[in-house]
Amino acid sequence: MAQTALMQPQTPAQSAGRGGRRHGGFPGSRLKRVNWWLTATVAVLSLTILVPLYFTVVTALKTPAEAGTFSLPSSWQWHNFADAWNKVNYPKAALNSAIVTVCAVALTLLTNTFVAYAVARNMTSASSASSTTSSSRPCSSPSQWSCFPSPSSSAAGTWTTCPV
Repeated sequence: MAQTALMQPQTPAQSAGRGGRRHGGFPGSRLKRVNWWLTATVAVLSLTILVPLYFTVVTALKTPAEAGTFSLPSSWQWHNFADAWNKVNYPKAALNSAIVTVCAVALTLLTNTFVAYAVARNMTSASSASSTTSSSRPCSSPSQWSCFPSPSSSAAGTWTTCPV
């Protein structure tokens, strides 16, 4: 019974009390204030990408004689892209880039796995050492861990180690 009541169309007077046009037309919705400073910042920053991209595309479509001007090309030279593809040997360059990228990602994952293991192991040791309040454990305070100098030593470079 309640579902059929929700599906029936409402008059503007009925919907005005539950959202209506004043709040965007949907029940429960409210208009949000626009952050104009953020909008202006995003607009300016997007221009730092769009303007050079525009000049790159327009310059690529010009003849060599028109290349230094700011005007639009007199005739669109679409064959410039095909000429560049053939002169640069683009498929080989793209394959080289893909190989370098895959190797870099694989090595990064491998080395970060070892680093994550070491950090996780030391965090576990450090948390168990700091949570232990027993005096039988020699390294119960953070100042006695191996990465901090011993407060009792006056000589520079004296470090205490905490058995894990």
